[in-house]
Amino acid sequence: MAIDARVLLASLLRGDGRATALRQAWQAGRIQPLVSPAMAQHLMHGLAYPGFGLNAAQQQELLADFLPYAEVLRPVSKPAPAALGAPAWSALELAVAGQAGLLVSDDPALQAWLKRSRSAMARAVCELRTSDALLADFC
Repeated sequence: MAIDARVLLASLLRGDGRATALRQAWQAGRIQPLVSPAMAQHLMHGLAYPGFGLNAAQQQELLADFLPYAEVLRPVSKPAPAALGAPAWSALELAVAGQAGLLVSDDPALQAWLKRSRSAMARAVCELRTSDALLADFC
């Protein structure tokens, strides 16, 4: 399963039931998320955002709540289409390279791009679900 960086960040940073349910799902082995170097970079960059007020040790602790449970892949990276941001594109590349059965993203631009795109990558992508739809299975 590929999970976009924004969904991962929300699940690492928030303490509500939904975020906890997703963390517990990967920690219990009910899901195995994929991670790439690009995705890890997006996570590190997001955790370092000054508005979160996390020091380096806190950032590392949050990464340690995710990275040991993820399968590492190194997809060949291509430039993102103008309509998509780098984090969404990284998640899409990861889903395709890992032949994931599921891509979890709340990014409306990614959802729209997949619906209208004629690219081979869009046709190869697995099922796209929002985090709400995924969490409905765990809550």
